[in-house]
Amino acid sequence: MSGNQEGVYQNKQFPHPIPISPYFYANPLKTKFTDMAFSKAHLFDPSDQITSVFAKALSHPVRLDILRTLSSKGPCTVEYLSFQYPISKSTLSQHLELLRKVGLIKFRINHPHIIYFLDTQTFSQCQTRLQEFCKKIYN
Repeated sequence: MSGNQEGVYQNKQFPHPIPISPYFYANPLKTKFTDMAFSKAHLFDPSDQITSVFAKALSHPVRLDILRTLSSKGPCTVEYLSFQYPISKSTLSQHLELLRKVGLIKFRINHPHIIYFLDTQTFSQCQTRLQEFCKKIYN
């Protein structure tokens, strides 16, 4: 491609997406997932952008297990979660931060502990979006 051609999407205008978590109010399409240089994600349908953010949040086995643990055990402290996984606390914190930014989990501070819990409303949105995507592909 030469010049400033952007492919088939160059003239397509998409409306601003509906935020899925408070993080998106400040920066709707900028997450750790889309901070790549020269990202073209903004050229695609906002619904697909949100679906891809959810999919990427679920793309690591530790994050899947964190969600599974919070679902089955209920609210958990960081200390409890750190004993469940063979990873450093800093790595666990990064996974928790990512899940929190997407909105799949929330936390509360009960000094001196930080307690994480599943945000069932956002998780339900995630489930719906992924199911709709799979139905479109399969049918």
